[in-house]
Amino acid sequence: MMRALLVALLCSARAKKTAAPFDVADWFGGGCGRTTRTVTVVETRFMQGQGQFPELVAARLEQLLAVAVPSLAHQTNQCFVWVLLTDPKLRDAPRRRIEQALRPLPHARLVPGGKANKTAPNVKMFEGVFGASRWRRAMRDAREFAYVRLDADDGLHVDYLRLLADWRARHRGELSPTSTFAYACSPRSLNWKSAEAKGWEATSAGKKPKSVHLNAFYEQQNQGCVASGLAMFHVVLDGAVPPCAPRPCSANHDKLRVQPFQVKNIVVNASSPSSPPPVFRVRSVTSTGGNNQKGVLADVSPAAVAADYGLSLVDLLGLTRYIKRHEAAVAKEMLGARAARGFNS
Repeated sequence: MMRALLVALLCSARAKKTAAPFDVADWFGGGCGRTTRTVTVVETRFMQGQGQFPELVAARLEQLLAVAVPSLAHQTNQCFVWVLLTDPKLRDAPRRRIEQALRPLPHARLVPGGKANKTAPNVKMFEGVFGASRWRRAMRDAREFAYVRLDADDGLHVDYLRLLADWRARHRGELSPTSTFAYACSPRSLNWKSAEAKGWEATSAGKKPKSVHLNAFYEQQNQGCVASGLAMFHVVLDGAVPPCAPRPCSANHDKLRVQPFQVKNIVVNASSPSSPPPVFRVRSVTSTGGNNQKGVLADVSPAAVAADYGLSLVDLLGLTRYIKRHEAAVAKEMLGARAARGFNS
């Protein structure tokens, strides 16, 4: 018995010793499932400037874990890195839960206090997160750098990052020193408010709802983009992203609403409800104006929604229960402090 235990401990120690650190250059060089010449960063801001509001943090944490994390974990194209920028004041308990949720994703990183990208990549931050030499090697091998935004309470269709890669493959070589960037985004989203179980049954894996109803609606932006999914692609020259040309340029979706940027929609049949929207948005008390959104009621198959966005219906039921229980406390924090209503991420 003692000998078996010692052998197990030695094997475990060897496994830990030989585990190689994540290499971002190797990831894009084939470790993600294929070789790509595009360095893609998905960026999410979680509670930046709002870490002091425990009820709001807890509610948005439940949304992050139920929606954003699984939607990225189930992407059919994993050739990206995910950077979650958090408030340095975020408490240990929520930080640990996020770190635990990210463990199966070697290409995801939690970054306290990082600065969001607007017109160019935050090179200093990426070198600090992934290692300067590895990041520079990844960029030396790249033709394009892609920044994709994902709000902390949103999800993306599981094929979204594959669609982006296919779009760029069709336009390979169009970016140049005089035309350095291109956009993709979607004006459409499926906005989810709650889930309701219609009876429960016992299974070998535990209790399972017999059926689920989703309270959701379609939303169409009349101008500009949904914030989540907004992608800005930059040409890479000699391992670096040059200054934007022509100007103006921005990865800020609010500016894209009011300025005449050329934004391309990557979704076929974008106006058809039969085509699932690229973005799944949680609309709740934590959303600024979330309960006053207008749209078309969505008669959707819960199973199809779960498959389209990589979500668990049981998790959506749990999220519904959590929001209902804590709605008053979250609203009190948001009404009591302007900083708590700053942005939904």
